[in-house]
Amino acid sequence: MCLHHRMVARLRSRRSLIVTSLTIFALVTGGIALERADRASGASPVVQDIAGGGPLDHVYVSDDLACQVAVSGFVEMSFYPSSTVPADCGTFLAVNDVLYAPDFFSHEGTNTLFLGSYTVFTPVSQSPVGGTGTAVDPYTVTTVVAAGSSGITLTQTDTYVTGDTSYTTQISVANGGASAALVRLYRAGECFLADSFTSFGTGAPGNGAACAEQPDNTPTGAVMALEPITAADHHLQAWYRDVWSAIASHTNLPDTCACVTSQAAGIAVNWERTVAAGGAVAVSHRTTFTPGDAGAPTPTATASATATATATGTATATATATATATATATATASATATATATATATRTATATSIVPSTSTPTATPAIATATNTSVAAPKKKDRQPCADVSGDGQVTMTDVLMIASHWGKRRYDVRYDLNGDGHVNMQDIRIALNQLGTRCTA
Repeated sequence: MCLHHRMVARLRSRRSLIVTSLTIFALVTGGIALERADRASGASPVVQDIAGGGPLDHVYVSDDLACQVAVSGFVEMSFYPSSTVPADCGTFLAVNDVLYAPDFFSHEGTNTLFLGSYTVFTPVSQSPVGGTGTAVDPYTVTTVVAAGSSGITLTQTDTYVTGDTSYTTQISVANGGASAALVRLYRAGECFLADSFTSFGTGAPGNGAACAEQPDNTPTGAVMALEPITAADHHLQAWYRDVWSAIASHTNLPDTCACVTSQAAGIAVNWERTVAAGGAVAVSHRTTFTPGDAGAPTPTATASATATATATGTATATATATATATATATATASATATATATATATRTATATSIVPSTSTPTATPAIATATNTSVAAPKKKDRQPCADVSGDGQVTMTDVLMIASHWGKRRYDVRYDLNGDGHVNMQDIRIALNQLGTRCTA
């Protein structure tokens, strides 16, 4: 082929790509515009911040029943998107074959496309944070929402006691209608456990669900769990897309766990109840965070001492110590002993030698902070080299559509910013189109 023909072919290819991109964008954004018109005005949610003092530093609850949690010892917050408040976490209700949910698409970022069509909760009221954080007077936020015109009202009370590794959520479902209503109530979230987008699964008390740092939490590591106080009827731990799809079906969860699969995972529990006309039912659960090594407080010091004896007797050991904290170690030696200690606290060995340290630690765990107004632009190293945002191992039109659905600042989500320029836009869609059919490897 001559140079002229190659140039013409290249221009046609580029034109086709641009036209295809624009067509996809028009179709997708048009569909979202229609879907959002059916949802809500898109106003940013009001969020209450239970600043608990640790180990749960912040428990965020929005007036549309979404949530986010910051745990001591981790840089990122615990639900995806890990830099936004609120996140893809919250309360869901299916009644009369209609799903009600938080208005995720008015939040600063979301990955809940596979919830499908739903009606957002109508905020009724939300209290400021009350209480003092003690066991007899916990921090408390009470949020009331209406489920459209169904006659169902939810009253959710979230409480936290400083020092606990969990916070409690109690939900009362009241039926103001003229007839009994069958409802399915869900609590669910997409995990961002131990500063990682991927996690395994494990079981949880009360027929609950949990994400785990290790396969089926073996060996033990960080865990985040929905632990029902009112035993749940059903639960699910799975790929996040499957969790949202299960809730979108308005049916009971399948009681399964992908416990040994590392993936972008979500967790959910649900209760099925018949609420009499004029009546109410209540359920409750704990959202629990077991930090594991990464989120644990700095451990007390470890020290090792090695002694070589040439005679029987008592001697003062000559010791060399490298330490990050003030430490005292003692050893019993027959003659001349050499001890090496690395410590951050006081520890007793087989000793009679004093090992002074030369430094005092100032370990300060990184604590996540968040605002309700922006999402930080990703760094280049945060980019995905592959456009498989759906996580199925191959770049398909589903990935293109998902990226297009996050076009615009209010839907900004770092996972869909493929070129790392701080925006989800046509450039990211073109990258995905260029990778169609590509299989991604870890």
